[in-house]
Amino acid sequence: MRGKFISLEGGEHVGKSTHCDLLYGYLTDQLGDGSVELLREPGSTPLGEHLRKIIKGEEPVEGEPPLNFERGDLAIFYMLAAARAEVFENVVIPRLREGVHVLADRSIDTTIAYQGHGFGIDEDLIRVVTANATQGIRPNLTLLIDPPVGFHIRSDEITDAIEGLGQEFHGRVYEGFREIAQAESRLSDRIKIVPYVGDDISGMQKTMRGYVDSLMDIVHA
Repeated sequence: MRGKFISLEGGEHVGKSTHCDLLYGYLTDQLGDGSVELLREPGSTPLGEHLRKIIKGEEPVEGEPPLNFERGDLAIFYMLAAARAEVFENVVIPRLREGVHVLADRSIDTTIAYQGHGFGIDEDLIRVVTANATQGIRPNLTLLIDPPVGFHIRSDEITDAIEGLGQEFHGRVYEGFREIAQAESRLSDRIKIVPYVGDDISGMQKTMRGYVDSLMDIVHA
């Protein structure tokens, strides 16, 4: 693949989307318009965006059927896999082949952390299905935002069914990400841990941009 694939990972409310937007602007400034494709998982295709609403149990738009119905854990996993297969086939792989870099708000590690560590779905199953959905494509670089121990989502911050699963669930997810990073470190240097510092967005960006510059061979005068 001519393009590079970068993913941002982490639990809820650690600023992934904010940092994705900032990195997208930075890379566009450095590499030029059209050089980077920004996407989110699940989402970024018509099918993916529709499945995203169901997975997250969003409140329905007036006049549309309800989306916040009971959903089984395994069914959610396969919806995620379907959304992923769609975005990889129609967005990620074509862009990488064209030499466009892809920047993703969540990707493969989220599924292990949430569906594996959070919901208890067999991780071997997750890996096999994910490898098929992605056609074997993995990020060149993953920036994992890691919050401090005890970090939690306040009740007034909850906006969807996933965020409302409780601190015990999200604690398993945060720890799952750390275990994924530790295991991956024995195989490659793909995952870079970025400590979460909520009031220091610029400092976190500086750390992230250092890793991205190294991957992209961006040199500053």
